[in-house]
Amino acid sequence: MSKFSDIENKWQELWQKENCFEPIQEPSRPNRFYSFDSAPFPNGRIHVGHIRNYILGDVLARYKRLKGFDVLHVTNFDAFGLPNELAAELCMEDPHVYTLRQIKQFRDDLQRLGISYAWSYVKSTCDPNYYQWTQWLFLKLYSSGLIELRKSESPWCPHCRTTISHHNIEGGLCERCENAVEIKEKTHWVIRTSQFSENLFSSIEQLNGWSPRAKKLLSSFFSTTEGYYATAFIEGNSEAVLFDVFIPKTINSFSCAKVVSSLDSSVTNILLELNGGVAKNREIIGFINGKRKARTGGPLRESSVDDTLLDTGIKIKINGFDVCLPLWISCNMDTTVGPQLIVNGNACSGDLIKDLEHAGLELSKVYLTRDWCVSRSRDWGTPIPILNCPQCGPIPVPEELLPMLHRSHSTTAQVYKCSHCGSAAQPVEETLDCFFDDCWCFISGAARDMDANPFLSSEALNWLPANYFHAGYDTYVYLHIYQLISYLLHKQNLLLEPIQFISYSGHDIIKTGGKKISKRYKNGPRFAELIENYGADVLRLSVVLDTGPSKPLEWNDHITKRAQRYLSEFTDMADDVTNHISNISAAGITLTDNDRLLVERELDAMLDKTSRFIEGYRPNAALNVIQESIREFHINFSGFKENNLIALNDVPWLSSQLKKFIICLSPFVPHICEELWERLGGGGYVSVASWPN
Repeated sequence: MSKFSDIENKWQELWQKENCFEPIQEPSRPNRFYSFDSAPFPNGRIHVGHIRNYILGDVLARYKRLKGFDVLHVTNFDAFGLPNELAAELCMEDPHVYTLRQIKQFRDDLQRLGISYAWSYVKSTCDPNYYQWTQWLFLKLYSSGLIELRKSESPWCPHCRTTISHHNIEGGLCERCENAVEIKEKTHWVIRTSQFSENLFSSIEQLNGWSPRAKKLLSSFFSTTEGYYATAFIEGNSEAVLFDVFIPKTINSFSCAKVVSSLDSSVTNILLELNGGVAKNREIIGFINGKRKARTGGPLRESSVDDTLLDTGIKIKINGFDVCLPLWISCNMDTTVGPQLIVNGNACSGDLIKDLEHAGLELSKVYLTRDWCVSRSRDWGTPIPILNCPQCGPIPVPEELLPMLHRSHSTTAQVYKCSHCGSAAQPVEETLDCFFDDCWCFISGAARDMDANPFLSSEALNWLPANYFHAGYDTYVYLHIYQLISYLLHKQNLLLEPIQFISYSGHDIIKTGGKKISKRYKNGPRFAELIENYGADVLRLSVVLDTGPSKPLEWNDHITKRAQRYLSEFTDMADDVTNHISNISAAGITLTDNDRLLVERELDAMLDKTSRFIEGYRPNAALNVIQESIREFHINFSGFKENNLIALNDVPWLSSQLKKFIICLSPFVPHICEELWERLGGGGYVSVASWPN
């Protein structure tokens, strides 16, 4: 059993019994701080990558409580969707049974780490009390014309048996099962994200509390490109079918460029329609048809080298210019702008923009935002609240009939009738993308009561916008989803502000052997062994002490050993002080005012630096400052003790100085700090004490 396990269990039970981390919500404490941690998939045990995320969030939440804020610190369980369903299949269990068990396990693991969540606010997306409002949100957007039914080609994983996002494709393979992805034409429910591209892109500049790296990640979703559209045709084609070619304004001359087309552009379709009897044409058609079966989905960047490019040998003539450019086809070309010019090798000089404008072409700004497909062909998900009526077509489920229950939550089949004609109607077969379930979790996290509509809840609105969002850079896909939904809800007059996360710094991954630790790779140390061998406080220190959040962390024995040494250094100093002052029973030579002033000045400087580093999302720097101060204080105390300078009337002062260290370290190692606080007679809980002035 871990050295600290008894202490940790003791304080975790007391925190839970006393509801220490539930928000107070009293008018006397107007300062509120709402911190939301990214929602985990409960499809396996917690690993050190999770620990880093949740400890970083917990350090800030605990610090804010000490600074007098009324803190709401929560997360959400992203419990529907493909990750949980596939994990259940591997265990040969029903997804509902499997997921509920995993949520309990995940929750127990987070509590064993001492995460200070307000657990009465934590929700699971597969709970009918939650997903009835997911369905309500879908209907709200649908009735406003923001969601539509659309037939289109989408990436399809035959092994996972569902459509998948472009972000879940790596090298033409599904990132989860590593099988080849195909392209399949299906009917999807789509949010018309692209029509808000300009607003979403311009809003990035208003994210003053976001780190530059986080803003850059968001820009990759809402990015723009500028250039000129010129008409063109295939040289030698007797029909001379015209199409548009995009010329980026960064290209200075036709002489160093080629035309690159995606697999689905107008040029590619023209090539397929041409009578291709020659070997080169057969090669082109074979390339197009073959590559359409497996795509990487990522955009081609200028001057990049890509082995998925095919030189067709065909020349493209640009109308109004005496130039023929080679045509290449790429299977990982962004389709938003259509065929475009790409720099062929090194850029060359010229004044092409002047020539283009002289020819009457106008500069265009193209927004690269994709529409969001929110439907999936899997069972374990929120039922889409739409009925198929044989007479009227797709009909929304009346709001009063929500929630439209998943089969796991209903013992009898639900019977529906069309609200227009009264005919029997069947629910659509698709379910909602789990990202749509989670897209409004920052609202649900601020509402304790889910019986009433959280979108109209004064309690939730009083907490919003959230002060801080904690998530890794590798979960960047959430960023644009939250930003999108915040904007749409603001347009619907359901949110006062279009930005609902004031601050987001982000953190990098934890690796082992140079590879990201992930449930998918099954390459991380087992949580049960870590918590048993090291205890919660050592684990908490391990993920924040060695390097800053913005850098990747390589997991090894050095990290845990350093954390153990740090904690031992602190407890040795605290034990030395408490043992000595508890044995002083008579008056003696007391400390001088100068002795005390020297110590107090050093601790005041430590407190100031620690505050600035925690506020600046640099917890490792804060820990280094505290460690230096611990050593200096221990040296000074040892000198006082050896020279017999500590008298009975010095005990309250020494105790108050030691309490400063305990309070400063309590956001990082709360269990041992609670124990030391109790030994010093601090009263109550150090977790809800006040930061020293």
